[in-house]
Amino acid sequence: MTSEPVLFHDNYLPVASAGKYRIGATQTVTGSGVAETFTLPTQQEFVVRAPRFALDPSFVHAVRPAPDSSGDFRRLLPHITLDRAILPWDRKLGATEDKRVPWLALLVFAEGELHGGSSPISTRTVKELLSGTEPDVLLPPISLSDVPDELKESGCHTIDVDGTLFAELVPRKAELPYLGHVRVRGAEGTGRFGLVISNRFPLDRTGQGVRYQTHLVSLEGLASYADGAPLPQGKKYLRLISLWSWSFTSRAKAGGDFSSLARALTIADPPSEPTKTNEHLALRMPLLTSSSTAAEQAARDRIAAGYLPVNLRTVSGESSFAWYRGPFVPYPPSGLPAKTGKYRASAEEALVYLEDYGVFDVSYAAAWTLGRTLALAKADLTAGVRQLSQTRSRAARLLMDLPEVPPATPELAAMLSPDAIRDQFDELGHPGLVRTLTEVFTPGSLPRGEEPVPMPTTAAPPQLPDLVTHLDAPEVRTALRAALLGLDAAEPAPAASAQYSAGSEASEAAETEAETAEDRAAASVLPSIDPWQVLAAVPFEHLVPHESMLPAGRIRFWYIDPDWVDVAVDGVLSTGISTSLDTRLTEHLRGDLVDRVGDHPRAGIFVRSPLISGWPALIVEAWQGDNPVAVRRRTTPAPDILLCLFDGVPDKVVLREPAQELSVGIDSELDPSGKGGRIDLRALKAARGVLIGQSLGQSFPPESDPAGITRFLRTTTSPAKPAVLNLAAGTKETALVPAMAEALRGLGQLTGELSPASFGLQLVNGSQQWTFRRGQENR
Repeated sequence: MTSEPVLFHDNYLPVASAGKYRIGATQTVTGSGVAETFTLPTQQEFVVRAPRFALDPSFVHAVRPAPDSSGDFRRLLPHITLDRAILPWDRKLGATEDKRVPWLALLVFAEGELHGGSSPISTRTVKELLSGTEPDVLLPPISLSDVPDELKESGCHTIDVDGTLFAELVPRKAELPYLGHVRVRGAEGTGRFGLVISNRFPLDRTGQGVRYQTHLVSLEGLASYADGAPLPQGKKYLRLISLWSWSFTSRAKAGGDFSSLARALTIADPPSEPTKTNEHLALRMPLLTSSSTAAEQAARDRIAAGYLPVNLRTVSGESSFAWYRGPFVPYPPSGLPAKTGKYRASAEEALVYLEDYGVFDVSYAAAWTLGRTLALAKADLTAGVRQLSQTRSRAARLLMDLPEVPPATPELAAMLSPDAIRDQFDELGHPGLVRTLTEVFTPGSLPRGEEPVPMPTTAAPPQLPDLVTHLDAPEVRTALRAALLGLDAAEPAPAASAQYSAGSEASEAAETEAETAEDRAAASVLPSIDPWQVLAAVPFEHLVPHESMLPAGRIRFWYIDPDWVDVAVDGVLSTGISTSLDTRLTEHLRGDLVDRVGDHPRAGIFVRSPLISGWPALIVEAWQGDNPVAVRRRTTPAPDILLCLFDGVPDKVVLREPAQELSVGIDSELDPSGKGGRIDLRALKAARGVLIGQSLGQSFPPESDPAGITRFLRTTTSPAKPAVLNLAAGTKETALVPAMAEALRGLGQLTGELSPASFGLQLVNGSQQWTFRRGQENR
């Protein structure tokens, strides 16, 4: 199993914090005979900008707990992961503040704590925010004159917080650095993420669940109030800028974390489904519990194979039902009776009639129709078809001129004639009629009726072979393909010569080389119709035609039916066919058009779960034994649905938390009253076989301390009794950071003070993963 190193950094400081700057240059000239000093000042102002009132959604990578989730989050400290890693340090907390202190804080409010009742978030312009006149509200101490004109009318979100509650929840200025750090993923530093962590545990003291709102707020200019300074006389509320917010419900013993959500993926629906061999995880509708008749058993077998009964109206108008399944099937597909690669010119050619029951399997016919419909709707799918039309015309003309083949048929000659339309019109009437009409409309021509027009006669049947027979001739097919690819059909391929002369490994190598050269020629000359581009365009309801096939909170495994995709490609190709010659040439060229896309994906998974929206960078790994199976395609058809295509059929699939989204909190939860809770200390130095970041096997506080983390909680007066950590105010008896630093020094892991990065490492919960094994228990 692969893993990437993760580096923790205290911060990510900009060269220059956001604000207005002035750069100046002076020149002083002094010397003998100079009466005075000449100063030539030059100044240039510039502005460094950064987010201040609103946040671009692309800056947010993930939040925890996930938005609108419900679960047991007692040991979790809510946090936000930012793709813009520098954001917490983009600005200073104040003009004279240390730039290492973040200007952002993540505040967690229980339902009803914010002013405004059920709608505590207000939307207003920046100008309205900074020009407010409410007598009991303290506005952000930002001068409107410092705001660029183009931002004054932009919108922002605000919340009003009671001053007493603010003092109980907000981190102190000395604590802010410990509630932010940077994670760099990979040895090359390919991913850099900033984290802002809350200092409040979202407890459920009621046992009925508590709704929380989490806000990423600006503390710019509010440092003194963060450190406990009273609000000005007459002010009761602080108006805070909320740059990002989300809600969740904390419910004791309700799951909702990664492990609980992953475990729920394997639950059978309904519970009577067999689970020992994981067949209930196949992409199909729930099976009938029993089958008392042969018809019921036949229907059960069809459903087990991934089919869905659908309404059918035949061409003649009768109503019936049919069976349908999409390209993703629960078992390895057996394939169509017809040879793969055969072009189907209509949907009817892809219908499968189930003679024993008198109904149709419309799966492949629907695929053909869908392919044609998609091609007509999406220009990117028809680019190759348009190029194919030109290739077919070239192929037909080559047939007329190739010396290696017998003379062309009359049909082909007629199709390629420059006067093809005139000739066809002649066949419908008579050459004399055409000549007469031409003369009538030609100045100085003979008057009408001067020459009688004889009745048309029946054309004699052609003596040469017809077009179909001609194109099926081996020498025609070989010469046509060689000419199209720019090869010399008159000379044998190197592989053939080697085969007859040596018959050894050298001949196989030569044959492979010749085939590779021919494939390269095909790729450069012929258009490419990518079947997996067609598959990617298939609407989701055709992939999963019934909701019960993919219930909420579940995972489903499937194989890819290549015949379904193959027939859909035929539907795409049909949009460029107008004549029988087009059809025949498409049949001969189809292998070069479609089969050049390399190895095709063979299997895949759907995951429909809050894991997808809550962990957007969820790691998916697939294995065949000890060999990794590549993920060919990964997409999210819906915010909570993940689709992955695999290059092979894995016997093991792993879902794993990404490093940048590892949760933050303690390792044993607080009880509903807010007592208990401990942290498993992690190594800051590699020693005695323990690597950096691995558990030291020591709990903090030690098991001998019955209070646990409780002794590091602030004393509050709010009725909700918020469980807020005291990180740095006071001594090691009451403040978490100095107490943890002493414990790590005692273990030989620390010599100086505990840094924000080292503190963040201690708060990281271990990476969790869930492994699915084919035919075995999942864990």
